[in-house]
Amino acid sequence: MDAIPLQNGLVTPIIWLVILLITIVVVSQSIEIVKAYEKSVLTVFGQYHKILEPGVNFVFPFISRTYPVDIRTQQLDIPSQTALSKDDVPVTADLEIFLRVADVKAVFLTADNPAADDLKESVSNRTRTISNHAQTGLQDILGEMEFSSVNFDDMDRNERETLWMEIRTRIENDYEERTGIDPHAKSNDNWQTIQGEIHDRAISEFEDIDEGLKERMEIHSYIIDRLQEDLNMVTDGLGIDIVHLDIQLTLDPQ
Repeated sequence: MDAIPLQNGLVTPIIWLVILLITIVVVSQSIEIVKAYEKSVLTVFGQYHKILEPGVNFVFPFISRTYPVDIRTQQLDIPSQTALSKDDVPVTADLEIFLRVADVKAVFLTADNPAADDLKESVSNRTRTISNHAQTGLQDILGEMEFSSVNFDDMDRNERETLWMEIRTRIENDYEERTGIDPHAKSNDNWQTIQGEIHDRAISEFEDIDEGLKERMEIHSYIIDRLQEDLNMVTDGLGIDIVHLDIQLTLDPQ
């Protein structure tokens, strides 16, 4: 029995449908959308190729894989540290560290197993390393300092903190009105610089109000500078940047 030939009218739509499906798959595999608060590592044949910036990116279909990394500034709360100063004053320090992934390539290349989930765990491991060093470093710094001569008589702690917050809030509001920039927006690349300017202005205003608080803020600045230097050595090569440190001290003078 002779075979019944397929009609050209049936074959042609099927061919075009197959071509359309293949095109859709290829295009979908060629486009990678990176979120605004991320960067992605692109690998080709399992090897590092480049970093994809936020937005629409074109990649090699089927042979590429991407690993997203959150680059937003993260807040790391350090457990309260209590130490005895050089002159036997009990000191309790509450420290907050603001950090972000600055070198996505370094995070990827130094990860033990850079799968998507493992890459996030790698970042978490690095923040834990920073936290541990911050606790140890803070204990060492507090133990080297003297606090018995710090002036506590002009204002009590609550009055000082209230006054500090009032002045700082006023300066922040004034900055936002003048520049149109929210000084609290950590996504701003100049956030650390802005906060530093506001901090310096606030301390300057305190010079004529409370010499004791001025001295206290200078102590804060000294501790932060020392700790920042120590942590920069820890984070060197880890792909993590320390953006800002904030510390609160509670002293119990004898």
